[in-house]
Amino acid sequence: MTAGVNGQGSTRGRVLDVIRAAGPVSRVEVSQATGLAQASVTEAVKELLADDFVREVGRGRSTGGRPRTLLALNPSGGYAIGAQLGWSRSAVVLADLTGTVVASATEDGADGRPPESIVAGLAEDIARMRGIADAPVLGLGLAVPGPIDTPHGTAVQLPESSPWADFSLTHALEETTGLRVVLDNDATAVAVGEYWTGGSDSSGVFATVYMEIGIGAGIIVGGAPFRGISGNAGEMGHISVDMAGPPCHCGNRGCVELFAAPAATEARYASVTGRSLSYAQIAEAAERGEPEALGVVSTSAEALAAALVSFANVVDPDRILLAGPGFAHAADVYVDTIQRRLDAAMFVRRTHRIAVRTAGSSHLTGALGAASLVLHDLVTP
Repeated sequence: MTAGVNGQGSTRGRVLDVIRAAGPVSRVEVSQATGLAQASVTEAVKELLADDFVREVGRGRSTGGRPRTLLALNPSGGYAIGAQLGWSRSAVVLADLTGTVVASATEDGADGRPPESIVAGLAEDIARMRGIADAPVLGLGLAVPGPIDTPHGTAVQLPESSPWADFSLTHALEETTGLRVVLDNDATAVAVGEYWTGGSDSSGVFATVYMEIGIGAGIIVGGAPFRGISGNAGEMGHISVDMAGPPCHCGNRGCVELFAAPAATEARYASVTGRSLSYAQIAEAAERGEPEALGVVSTSAEALAAALVSFANVVDPDRILLAGPGFAHAADVYVDTIQRRLDAAMFVRRTHRIAVRTAGSSHLTGALGAASLVLHDLVTP
């Protein structure tokens, strides 16, 4: 998928994106927002109405002449299926054109499972989703932990010893389901989902930090995901926060994942208390104010904040959204710590402030992001 600098690849896409973000909206307002001639907008709207992607939803207030007809996305004009393949759990959703989840299913994760079993399980869920849809299914989005090899459709490191590290998930699912498959890393998929469902327009720059087992960032610039040359931009979990720190499997030392990721927090809690709890249990305890749990979660948040200062200095976003199961509990600790650190240490803090907030923490967040990859293709063909 290739997008222009403004994140919109065609007249039709630009019109649809404004209707998505601003609707209900009139044709005149679409023309003003896009800079397109009214005749071009009228033709694009005619096509979108014919495809059932857009509908007329009444009239606006009169400004002295005839009230203008308002346009909005037609939720049931089409659907996208999204699948997220995670270590411990996978999820599949059916989403309408607005990104609303219509149906969902969960599967076991990829850890220890052969590729054929994974594909078969996802294919069964996808078939059920297609049976529910009462309009065309536009494609299948697939979100996986990075790094990815987009041309070959593989998740190349999950880890390298995984039996499906070189297995083409894209090819296998296209062959099994007959759907076009859009592959991306989970953090970028979640960022696209936030763009599509959060009412964002194509101005500005924001990043979504996604924490599950690892930590990654999805970056949206002018309405388009920034992917880098190989589709692997945003691997901020491998920003080093300690040059003399422990070695990481990536080949670097002192990566922030080694201090901030859930496994690191579990190990730190066990070291401090002598008790073994899951990350979710530790975060829940921190949320309740248990001192030991709050201490180790705060250490995770401080490490993540240190990495995000470097990240923000390079990317210069206007907001950072925290998403994923890693922020399902004790999110306020992360938001407050990161906000405080950015306010104090970001290089351009006198020019603008970065707003930090939470986004989706549901186990379906990644799958909805994957479905949004397909929907976003409508505005960036």
